[in-house]
Amino acid sequence: METELPTPEDAASALREVERARGALKATVPPWWYFVTTAAMVAIVPTASYLPKSTAGLVVGLVAFAGWTALLVFMVRRYQRTIGFTPRLRSSKLQLVASGVLSGAVLSLAMHAADWYHLPWLGYLGSGMVAAGILVVGALSRRSARRHRNRGLRAA
Repeated sequence: METELPTPEDAASALREVERARGALKATVPPWWYFVTTAAMVAIVPTASYLPKSTAGLVVGLVAFAGWTALLVFMVRRYQRTIGFTPRLRSSKLQLVASGVLSGAVLSLAMHAADWYHLPWLGYLGSGMVAAGILVVGALSRRSARRHRNRGLRAA
């Protein structure tokens, strides 16, 4: 049983198509609503500190967390449908873990400081800082995608 190997021209053509597709993906501008909604969802996290310290408060907190998580999943799915593909992270796993740990640490420290010093605004300050970081990442992502798109338009 013989299999035909691709010719060098076929291989070069396939590589060009892959590079063209990769360029098109880099040029896909993520919608602003995704970053704004994510930032808003992070910004409301300190409201959990207002739940009563009782079984009822725990139940309400768990239900609210389940709803928050469902909203996050819905938003990510909608984002994927809006842009037409599932994006792969451009960042290394180390960068992703570092940003997650840093964000979690800022939120956790801010919430604890708000509790320790009885200053609720400290929790919102921390969540606002993380939300602002999300908006900055969104702006940078959109700018990078527009640059790739404009470069592709000039090359065509």
